Amino acid sequence: MANYRGGRFLNAALTSALSQTVRDIEIIVSDDASPDNSVEIIRAIMAEDDRVRLIEAPENGGPAKARNRALDAARGEWIAIVDSDDYQHPQRLERLLAAARDQNADIVADDLLHFHDDNSQPISFLMLDHGLTQPFELTAELFIRANTARSGLPTLGYLKPLIRRTRLGDLRYDTGLKVAEDYDLVVRLLAGGTKGYVVPDPTYLYRRHGGSISHRMSETILSDMIDNHNRFVAERGPHPAPVQAALNARLNGMETDLAYERLVAAIKAKQITKAIGILTRAPALIGNLYRSFRERSTRQVVPPAPPVPTGPKAHALILCDKAPDADSLSRLNALAMQQGADTFATVTVPDGFLTEPLLTDAAKYRELWKHAEALGNPETLIVVCDGPAAVNAAGYLPTGIAADIEERPLS
Repeated sequence: MANYRGGRFLNAALTSALSQTVRDIEIIVSDDASPDNSVEIIRAIMAEDDRVRLIEAPENGGPAKARNRALDAARGEWIAIVDSDDYQHPQRLERLLAAARDQNADIVADDLLHFHDDNSQPISFLMLDHGLTQPFELTAELFIRANTARSGLPTLGYLKPLIRRTRLGDLRYDTGLKVAEDYDLVVRLLAGGTKGYVVPDPTYLYRRHGGSISHRMSETILSDMIDNHNRFVAERGPHPAPVQAALNARLNGMETDLAYERLVAAIKAKQITKAIGILTRAPALIGNLYRSFRERSTRQVVPPAPPVPTGPKAHALILCDKAPDADSLSRLNALAMQQGADTFATVTVPDGFLTEPLLTDAAKYRELWKHAEALGNPETLIVVCDGPAAVNAAGYLPTGIAADIEERPLS
């Protein structure tokens, strides 16, 4: 877990990791010289759980260097790459390890449930929203195509993989990259024959917020990505024909994006001659400009999120496998009160969270989230679970406190 200025989210991210049903784990937090209270938070958690280890950098060096320090220190059989502002379903590692065992895979990954820090937009999914509802093998060709601009495929470079350490060996992140360093690490493994497998189970909750850099592009970032791509082609070649075709398409996409960034910069700087020169060499960019202007003019204004309840009250979401009778509801309310809640909402879990071995209906997850959002920010909620389906469902919410009817902490 690389961290830089993640103090606001660290406690929740670490609690989520420590709550995994796989207990035999170490959590290495590689702090990249954070100027906030991150180290203080990490040390407080270390005092309560010796599975957490801290690596402190003398100066800020970027996410790739931070992750490399953690990889060098890792002792586990498997390595999970996670961010310090995200959540994981309590059964995430258990499910991924089972998939790796069943498929004899050395890289396994799950779907990402994207949620916004301010709840200004509904949740989305990396794979389910693209119609990928069945597990699939992750090959080098597919991975490259899925990380090619305008491919129509989900950007699988966002995956947070679980990697067998013996397959990783001495391979490390490219420290010259600020974006797409995850893609580079995984594509090198896949191109070297490592077997990958993906399960479209959204057990990784990926936070999107203003401080994130993974979705931002610039001339410098794109130039670095192209340089990295060319090194990979040269170092790992010759490549099979389908892989080489995918690599060529990816390079063309990045070069088009770089030309477009330069065009936009020239227009903003009122460098008309330079802009005309770029368009003369790449007239197709006129279409990119048109689409950009059209999207801006037709972009819908997102309505403000409902006001989050304020004041001293704590709000409880009581999840049940089935509608509780009066006695059960009384016990559930009492448990919520023990956790600090004084207002309650009782919800029967949507069908599928227990009956389906792999729930691939995105609408079911959104239905669950609507119940939590109606009470305010899910991170401020207390979630009480009655039944195994409720416990499973609670894992897909980034809740601050969750407990089941027997008062076992979940996250």
